[in-house]
Amino acid sequence: MTTLQARTLANIATDLRRNRAVSSLSRIEMIDVLMEGVRSSYEVAKATGNAAWKAELIAQAGELRAERETLIALADEAGGVYDEGE
Repeated sequence: MTTLQARTLANIATDLRRNRAVSSLSRIEMIDVLMEGVRSSYEVAKATGNAAWKAELIAQAGELRAERETLIALADEAGGVYDEGE
């Protein structure tokens, strides 16, 4: 993780703590927050022409999407369809 990534995630965590307790976030909500950080970092990597970092961020985004899809599938299977609006 680069220094910029660490700072971005730290800033997101600080904002979350200010607005509500992090422990009250579901894992899916945390993944959404992490995806926002990845998107922001990707824009920086793209602007600076850092191809290696872009590739790393693309891989991270893929892993996060896969985890999110798995969690939603498990919730569906457990008996309730996950409503992304909640």
